[in-house]
Amino acid sequence: MDDILKPIIGLLDNPITHLFQLIGFSEALSKIFSTALGAFIIWLIGELLKKAYERFKNLKTARDLKPEFDYLTIKGFRDIFIPTRYARISPTRYDNPEEAYKHDEPRQLIPFMLNKSFNERVESEKFYLVLGDSGMGKTAFMVNLYMAFHSFFKFRYPQKMKLFRFQPPDIKNPVDVIDRIKAIKEDDAKNTILLLDGLDEDPFIISKNPGISDDQAFEKRLNDIISASMRFCDVVITCRTQYFPKEEKYDYVTTIHRSDQKGFYKLNKYYLFPFSDKEARKYLYKKYGFFKFWNWSKKKRAKELVNNSHKLMSRPMLMSYLDDLVKDEKKYQFSYQIYEKLIERWLIRESEKWRENQEKQEQFRTNLLRLARETALEIYQNWEKTGLLYLSKAEAIQIAQKHKIELKPDEVKGKSLLTCDPLLNWKFAHKSILEYFLALECVKDWEFASNFKFSGMDMAKHFYSEMAPPYENAINFALVKGGKFKMGDEHGDLWDPCRPVHVVAVSDFYIARNLVTQKQWREIMGNNPSRFKENENCPVENVSWQDVQQFIERLNAKTGQKFRLPTEAEWEYAARGGPLSPFEGGQGDVHIGKYEYAGSDNLDEVGWYTENSGGKTHPVATKKPNELGLYDMSGNVWEWCQDWFDEKYYEKCEKKGVVENPQGFTTGSLRVARGGCWRFSALHCRSAIRNCDDPECRDGIIGFRLVFVP
Repeated sequence: MDDILKPIIGLLDNPITHLFQLIGFSEALSKIFSTALGAFIIWLIGELLKKAYERFKNLKTARDLKPEFDYLTIKGFRDIFIPTRYARISPTRYDNPEEAYKHDEPRQLIPFMLNKSFNERVESEKFYLVLGDSGMGKTAFMVNLYMAFHSFFKFRYPQKMKLFRFQPPDIKNPVDVIDRIKAIKEDDAKNTILLLDGLDEDPFIISKNPGISDDQAFEKRLNDIISASMRFCDVVITCRTQYFPKEEKYDYVTTIHRSDQKGFYKLNKYYLFPFSDKEARKYLYKKYGFFKFWNWSKKKRAKELVNNSHKLMSRPMLMSYLDDLVKDEKKYQFSYQIYEKLIERWLIRESEKWRENQEKQEQFRTNLLRLARETALEIYQNWEKTGLLYLSKAEAIQIAQKHKIELKPDEVKGKSLLTCDPLLNWKFAHKSILEYFLALECVKDWEFASNFKFSGMDMAKHFYSEMAPPYENAINFALVKGGKFKMGDEHGDLWDPCRPVHVVAVSDFYIARNLVTQKQWREIMGNNPSRFKENENCPVENVSWQDVQQFIERLNAKTGQKFRLPTEAEWEYAARGGPLSPFEGGQGDVHIGKYEYAGSDNLDEVGWYTENSGGKTHPVATKKPNELGLYDMSGNVWEWCQDWFDEKYYEKCEKKGVVENPQGFTTGSLRVARGGCWRFSALHCRSAIRNCDDPECRDGIIGFRLVFVP
């Protein structure tokens, strides 16, 4: 054993060890320090060699790909590249990263291409279409695929590789990529893999001939590209997803016959996946460095931005503009604020690109923003009718002319957030951009928001919830379309003031989906008077009718909006389902309640009452809603209404025939309360039940909900 250890100890006995001993360290510590220092020097030399080799590769690639790319661009694509992952089905179906990765397990695309796609013994396909939204790294993928192919282990691949971009280096004097493809000799082409980047940026894809339709021009251009590249052994084309929106699960079939007579050539689709949470963190470490302390504040800010970007499809765009956002000192508490900044940067970039002086640039930005907002509204209406998230060329031109917006199709294609495809259909580069503009319209127009179909527009709902406070958010209110209904105790077993049944007509109104909670009361009034304070999402109670009027007065002053309590007629109409309740006899124009309680004949499904409440209130919206999406209309707490109470009021209404928008008596000593509560029986939670109390009375069984007045 000693014979083995002596040579090792001898290696540690070197001048550096003696130097540490001279400083004053013991022999054992000196050997440890010298070993650590030696290991560090070896690591440092390795890193320097690695950097030198990377620089050599980047310079060589830049020379090979000139004029498409320069050295700094190549270096940028290499330094912060995260391996590209793909799936055969588009990830745009998902909003949450974890959900997308749970349903589809994307694989690394570059190894797949090198080991399978370019290996004729494994796969015989020729054309591959790599699709992704803006900012998802299509060009970075192509550059890194090219460099991986030309790596130190190049001997593995007998073919050559060429990379061309559809976007010409000189936009004013574009060279057709097809001419560059045809310039490659036949003998070289048959042994060359061809990479074509950015079909969506092809300046020749838009028809200049008015006699040829846009779809014919696109099909012809694509066929020309396929025909010109048939000589190559494999062809990879990248493009934005929206250029091939149809048949997501199927490959794109061309009209070009295969050389082996086995049908037509097809473009095998591969969809790029956005970064997962783990990949996003890795990207930030690469971008800002692990030990670069001067970048720590930037990295911290970038992490905050990414962490706030929980939605999958907003992440690529966020990454694309991360530098702009990090430089901005503004604190982004909400994701919609990030989009505000991104759109601001987009407007500036596009105006500087297409207009030469500041005055024209400013006018261009104004026009483009107006066009984006109007286009978003038109696309939404088109989506409601057809399910398509774009406008036709004719519709887009009509919008531009209607609003006197002078923009050419070329000015909204390529890298714009508002873009047009080869058929000149106008759309947004990211669906989340469309949803941002729709959320802005929801904030602007309450009626638009109340009728907005948020199903399928999750980001719009997310933005709107951030932009609009709870009391000003139409999502929290149901629009009840007016109509006639039979009001009162139809079963004849409640106390006399609930009869006779009579016909009432009410106008449209907005009523809160939920009771006002303790948290909401505290935010406005600064206190919580409730008896049951276990959960702030429980309805506020122990508030008098007069207390509620003070709350509404402060709320109106704070928001600049107008809120009030519902009238007794509005409350019962809404509880019975409003216009969604059936007509009497199945026809006519008078609605009747379908259920005994608000939304069901089984009170346990929709309300808290003496049999299931456990002697207390419960958080709002924990039971099923009624037909209008209103919660807790039966049980939990009684609800104050605007009207004065009168025992004979229904008799007086019946004598009038159809009563329109009844407001109750002008004076009285008691105010109406409706709906039942946690302490009462099922009978007293029916939609027809009436109750009353002194307007100064406070009790742990009475709360309220609001009506919004547009």
